[in-house]
Amino acid sequence: MKKLKILALSDLHLGEPESVLFNSGDRLNLIDITIKKIIELSKGDKKYDSGIEQLILIGDIADLSVAPDEEAYENVKVFLTSLLDKVNIDKIIYIPGNHDHHLWVELLKKEYGKDNFRDCFPKIKVDSSILNKEIFIKNCLSSDYSAERLEIYYPNYRYETDTTFYFFNHGHLFSKTLDKYMSIRGINVENLEDLEEKTYCLMNIIWYRISRFRIMEIGFDWLRKLWLGFGRSRSIRRTTFKEDSKTLLDSYIRERIIWYLV
Repeated sequence: MKKLKILALSDLHLGEPESVLFNSGDRLNLIDITIKKIIELSKGDKKYDSGIEQLILIGDIADLSVAPDEEAYENVKVFLTSLLDKVNIDKIIYIPGNHDHHLWVELLKKEYGKDNFRDCFPKIKVDSSILNKEIFIKNCLSSDYSAERLEIYYPNYRYETDTTFYFFNHGHLFSKTLDKYMSIRGINVENLEDLEEKTYCLMNIIWYRISRFRIMEIGFDWLRKLWLGFGRSRSIRRTTFKEDSKTLLDSYIRERIIWYLV
């Protein structure tokens, strides 16, 4: 009996009404279809019929930037509990992104017993998981889910085999916009901890406070329309889009990954 070593998911944006995985009960709810596809992927052409060793959630699983916390978490719980009912998953690895960074804030405050994220140190966890996972289990999983089957890292997770090195990161700290912001503000960072320390306030303001008023969403939608042209490439959910075929692993991304690992 074989198990698939890793299956990684990112950017589900559960709770976001525009997400096709929004648990609304209408015909656009694709949660069941997605789970069936995950089951197919977990088996693959090599007949991995005993499940998955690690399900890696690479950020923006809950969309706390737009949806109310309760709605976002309820959607995550529906998705993950449904998936766990159908697929044997040994362990879940969770790595927060920018749209669910606030969950990392709450997890770390609980971990250190602090009222303010500013007082938490270190603010990153890359070599080992945090120990207190109560908030994630309570909000996103069934109450009887074992904490031993959950690991939480930030902002990246590394996995090695005898022949391969895997690096998982949501990518929000790779942002060139973030680089420009730091350049304008004269912010210099020496390492990953320093980067999180000097930018977490910006992330919390943009992706948790301001976005709740949908200002960013409206602004980005207007810019997309301006860039693409009104009425062009519009989906049935009234979202404009354009395929981006640029090489993902360009020199900038490669350099950032190396900087992360040094």
